[in-house]
Amino acid sequence: MPKFQLKKPDLKKLDKRFWLGLPLLLLLLYGTFAQYAAWRAGLLPPAEPVAGIEAAAGFDEPLPEGEVVVAISGSVRNRGYYRLGPEVTLRDFLEFARPLPESDLSQLNLARQPQHGDEYYVAAADEPASAARPWLVNSWQQEESAAVTSQQLLNINTATLEELCQLPSIGPSRAQAIIDYRLEHQGFAYKEELLGVKGIGEKIYEQLKDKIEV
Repeated sequence: MPKFQLKKPDLKKLDKRFWLGLPLLLLLLYGTFAQYAAWRAGLLPPAEPVAGIEAAAGFDEPLPEGEVVVAISGSVRNRGYYRLGPEVTLRDFLEFARPLPESDLSQLNLARQPQHGDEYYVAAADEPASAARPWLVNSWQQEESAAVTSQQLLNINTATLEELCQLPSIGPSRAQAIIDYRLEHQGFAYKEELLGVKGIGEKIYEQLKDKIEV
């Protein structure tokens, strides 16, 4: 009867395979870590916006039945007024608003369905509870609703449609184009980017450049 004998593993071959595969494993681990770090820093492109979320002019905007207008500010990238469809949850809306890495969402009830007139403020994790919570320079907050002047520049990354309309040569359609552009490009990095907004050319930009900031 034939005898079967198990061969001992060739440790030299195993060592060779291990050392050949190690760089690939390290590369995969580095790529995963880099992707996570980029996500935390907000460098990766955001998820597709949730259907049913649109920029709004304010709480008084006429609405179709079932829709609401809410506002958000604080430690998020997409601050302002937004019109939400009935299917949009607070979790959906916060994902769209793109909280910053230092944001603290623990104070928000994610199970709540957004209601018309809700104002959400996302605090930073290290922000004292007693700290004053600035808003967006909205018309309904008297102390921060002063008209734009050369001494008070308007931040085009946070301004509402109504505030943008206070700028020279900016009506509702151009104001909406500015908001659409900043949502598409995750904000303005510098003022000159306004020249990429539909309807804004050199002449209009010359009127705006000393009245705005980013």
